[in-house]
Amino acid sequence: MHQFKEFITKKITELRPRLMDTSRRNALINNTLTARSASFVRIVDEKPQNIFNDIAIKGNSLKLVPLPTLETDPLDESNQEFTDAFAAAMETDEEYLKSIDEIDTDNDGMAFEKQAIAERELKDRVRELLGYPERVLTGEPTSLASHARNHGINPSFSLPDPKFVADDDRHEDDELQTLLLPQALDARLGRIRSRYKTMAEEN
Repeated sequence: MHQFKEFITKKITELRPRLMDTSRRNALINNTLTARSASFVRIVDEKPQNIFNDIAIKGNSLKLVPLPTLETDPLDESNQEFTDAFAAAMETDEEYLKSIDEIDTDNDGMAFEKQAIAERELKDRVRELLGYPERVLTGEPTSLASHARNHGINPSFSLPDPKFVADDDRHEDDELQTLLLPQALDARLGRIRSRYKTMAEEN
C-alpha cells in the first residue's frame, strides 16, 4: 500500500507541470497592460528597489492605496500662493459673495452644504485665475493622470531612480500608490482575487 501511494504521488508530481499553461494563452505570462484591464493593478510613483527590499528581504507587508477621491481638494491648493489668492477672492468675488448672501443660515438645513459648494466653485475660479491645472471631476482613466498630478503623485510609467529622495516619506512607507480611485481599486482587487481563486481550484 505504501509503495502504491509513493507511485501515485510521483505520477502526480510528474503531471503537475503539464497542468500549467506556459503558452501565450496564460494571462499570467501574456498580459495586455491597458487602463481597463482587470487582471493587474498598476503601481506608480514608487521605487522598485524599495519594494523588493521590503517584501523579499525584510518580509514586510505592503498595502495598495488608491488615489484621493475626486472630492478631495488638490494638494496644490494648500500652498501659500493659492491660500492668499483664495482669501482675497472670498472678500472680492461677486459671484461668491452673492451666493453666500442668499444662504439662510438660520432656517436652511442645507446651509452648510451650500456654503461648501460656493467655496469649492470659488476655488475652481481661483485655480483658473492662477493658471493651475483644471481640477479633475471625472473618473475616466484618461483623466486620472491629471488628478494624480494635482495631488503631487507622479503617474508616469517611468518610476523614480533608486537614488531619488522625495521631500516626504512616500517611498519609505508601507503603501504602494496605484492610479485608481477607491471604489475602482476595491473592484479591481476583488476581480483579481476571484480569478486567483478560480485558477487555484482548477489547477
